[in-house]
Amino acid sequence: MPKALQEIAPGTLTISFRRWDLGFYDNLLTTTAEQVAKRMTEQPARTMAVPVEEEAAARSGAVAGTTSDPSHLASLETLARKWSRVPGSLPLVFVFDQFEQYFTGQDYGTARDDKRFEADLARIVRRRELGAHVLISIRADALYELKRLQPFVPDIFTRSVLLESLDPEAARDAITGPLGRWKEQGRDGPIEAEPDVVEDLLAQVQQAGTLQIETPYLQLALTRLWWWERQQNSPILRRETLHTLGGATGIASDHFTQIMNGLDVDERHLCAAMFDRLVTPAG
Repeated sequence: MPKALQEIAPGTLTISFRRWDLGFYDNLLTTTAEQVAKRMTEQPARTMAVPVEEEAAARSGAVAGTTSDPSHLASLETLARKWSRVPGSLPLVFVFDQFEQYFTGQDYGTARDDKRFEADLARIVRRRELGAHVLISIRADALYELKRLQPFVPDIFTRSVLLESLDPEAARDAITGPLGRWKEQGRDGPIEAEPDVVEDLLAQVQQAGTLQIETPYLQLALTRLWWWERQQNSPILRRETLHTLGGATGIASDHFTQIMNGLDVDERHLCAAMFDRLVTPAG
């Protein structure tokens, strides 16, 4: 993981968003407003230096800009400014994930949301006094799409970090780390993994002739394996179960079959015609 991401301080108000469909802007405002209101109510009383009336309204969700009704939300800038007025508050970080879908998933260039969002994005990036930060996650083969935002955010390419494919060591951490965290929280489901299942799985999702891990296959296989073990009330991810599910290849094939079986004949023909254009060498 890049050092810049590792140094995000615990307690930072992080808004993670990835739903770039029609109406996304109102959904983003609602998500941000709810998180700001929630964290404001969690701030210790000694750190709150806003008027008593405003604090009481915030606790009831009635402060302008923190209501869950999008029609009453002014902008991300308004919400960021509200958060910045809380003494002792850590920065507000927006994580815009799967951002390539912003340009492909909601009729980009024709929706009013585009102009509202881009103007808002420019304000929160340029107005440093807000203490707001933006992290955009986008596929490498869609990076050029960000040029469309340069008129609003001229230095959008200045701080770019290429996330390399996971190597086996990082992939092991990606498996065992979340399990350990799940165990610490005392939650239901598998909390450990047999060493053999980890090594078998990594071998199955490793790119041929390299040490790089096919992360999407790893995620898909782990998700299916974890849920299967949970249904069996097993606290451990087991090698035997992975074998029963057909390994990473069998899990991926089963997933594909389930998706295709949910489509009608015309939809299947359409999928068959575009499959070879879905995946690029960059992933």
